[in-house]
Parts: sequence; structure tokens; C-alpha cells
Amino acid sequence: MKICIDPGHGGYDSGAVGNGLKEKDITLKIALKVRDLLKNSCDVILTRDSDNTSWNSGNDLATRCQIANNSGADYFISIHVNSGGGTGFGNYVADTASSSSINLGKIIHDNVAAFYKSKGFADRGLKAGHLWVLRRTNMPATLIENLFIDNPTDAGFLAQENNLNDIAFAIANAVCVAFNLPAPQKTVQSTQPVQTHWAQPSFDRLKQLGIVSDNHNLDSNVTWGEVSALLDKTLKILGR
Repeated sequence: MKICIDPGHGGYDSGAVGNGLKEKDITLKIALKVRDLLKNSCDVILTRDSDNTSWNSGNDLATRCQIANNSGADYFISIHVNSGGGTGFGNYVADTASSSSINLGKIIHDNVAAFYKSKGFADRGLKAGHLWVLRRTNMPATLIENLFIDNPTDAGFLAQENNLNDIAFAIANAVCVAFNLPAPQKTVQSTQPVQTHWAQPSFDRLKQLGIVSDNHNLDSNVTWGEVSALLDKTLKILGR
């Protein structure tokens, strides 16, 4: 069983902002916590594990879907924070979702909504949306909107690390319920983003294009033979 977790926004894209918070920071923290909680229950892949993104703005959503599809994930969860004058929790499935995807989205919704309602927040329901990351992923998928960043009460809740721990546990537990996996243990590892090499986004881009296929030490020396092969492969992709 493999779950792909997509922390919304990141890098150049802060997402929604309000009350001193940035959506991209909250989504990453929650995603890293969910990953740690699920690691003993299933395989987990993230579309990003730091504030660096290996894609440009024009390819943002397509690349997130590509990462999920190429990984062979069985389920995709995109984590977001809402804005625009409201309060509470809600989630989406694609407006083209299959009945199984809708059912899984409802299980995720009901379990996470129960947590938020226990904290006094409104349940905004499960909705169908015309959203790229839900329509272009090959597996069942849901997008979760965790409260409203421009609502002072919601933002105050999101600003507390212990509350983010609880949100992550609610999401991880919902996944385990949906797929009949071993329940997560209520301990969360460090949520500090992984420190990446300055050239890692460029290298990741080359991997996505098929120019390189293996991981390498980005500070190691290369031979002229390796450089020649790399440039030749690049020229072939460019049709030269």
C-alpha cells in the first residue's frame, strides 16, 4: 500500500496568507507529520519534503500529478489551508470521481471532520470539485482544506504545533481506517524540512525528463565520458 501526500504550494508559491501564517508552511508541516505517523503502516511518498520545489510555476500541478502517477501510489492526498472568509474543515473529490474514490473520500472526511468538530470547528462537508490534482492523478484522490488562514480563530489554532500534531494524527488515522491499515502511534517525529543540496531541484528536474536515472552525490566529480553521455541524451530529447 502506497500513499502519496501532496503538501500544497511551496517555494515560490506561498499559497494563502493571513494572520502571520503562510499556507505552504502549514501544509508542509502537516504532511511531514502524516508521513512519520504512517511510515509503519504503509509506504509514503511526498511531492515535496522541503520548501524547495523542483518545478517552475507553469508545471506546478502537472508535476505533482506526475510524481504521484509515476510512484504507483494507491491513494493521493493533497493538503491545503482554506481562505476567503469562512471557518472549518472540508475536503474534495474530483467531479469525475468513481464511486470507490467518493467512498474513500467520505471515510477520510468523516474521520477528520470528527476531530475538527471535537475542537469546535464547523464541518463544511465533502464536495466534488473540478480540481487539476484530483482529475489528473491516476488513483483515487482527495484534497483536504484545513480551516481558514484568514480567520483569526482558525489561524490561531493552526499556529500551535501541538494542534498540527493532532491534525496530522487525524489525517493519518483516517487513512488507516479507509484502507484497514494498522493504526498509527500517536508520536510524531521531527517536522523540520529535509535540508537539500542547492542543486537538488535542478537534478530532480533532469530525472523527471529522463536525462538522468540514478541518484548521485551532487558534489562528486564527473568524467568527460559521463558529460558527453549526458549532453548526448539531452540533445536526443531536444530532437537534435
